[in-house]
Amino acid sequence: MQSPWSAEHGSATPVEMPLVVDDPACVRWDDVCDVLVAGFGAAGACAALEAAAAGAKVRIVERFEGGGASAKSGGVVYAGGGTRYQTEAGYNDTPEAMFAYLRQEVGDAVSAATLKRFCAGSVDMLRWLERLGVRFAASVPPRKTSYPQNSYYLYYSGNEAVGDGAREYAPAPRGHRVVGDGMSGRVLYDTLRRAVDAHLFIDTMCHASVRRLVTDRSGRVIGAQVW
Repeated sequence: MQSPWSAEHGSATPVEMPLVVDDPACVRWDDVCDVLVAGFGAAGACAALEAAAAGAKVRIVERFEGGGASAKSGGVVYAGGGTRYQTEAGYNDTPEAMFAYLRQEVGDAVSAATLKRFCAGSVDMLRWLERLGVRFAASVPPRKTSYPQNSYYLYYSGNEAVGDGAREYAPAPRGHRVVGDGMSGRVLYDTLRRAVDAHLFIDTMCHASVRRLVTDRSGRVIGAQVW
């Protein structure tokens, strides 16, 4: 990572074009890590934890205090393919049924190969979160809702029960809301943050932002300029 190289910018957060260098060994780096994570929301926390579990020295760079949109969200994790909560609630979901529905929803925005991997790994993804302390439940609200009230934690967060997808496969609810009062995104984020804070291989730098990537001539990202 590199520290600020000028003070000519205003109060906004400009992101400049990548700095291309001929020889990475000749760059004066102010800090070094194996993996740099930009943003400390739920996605950044998960990325940092997985990288650290693989033995990497991780640095998280966060513009504010952490949490981002994740902490303000409803804390709903979209998962299916036969999670324990779907089974407990009486729904027989499969990765194939999940794929068929999502393929209909996302069109060409996501490749079929990526979507299949997501559906095939969905059950394990939820188990991974549970091992970190995130809690879910199998209680289903009695009717379709945009967001379930307290005491309900599994629901149709999409349109699984309507349209063409429901004709090919039996519909199943895939919105797994984290157990917590009200909008439970804060509960999800706080649980992930505790896991990050407890990890020896992860350092967090708050009130800092990535302004520019540093690449070699081939386009490979080798670092970033951080303010």
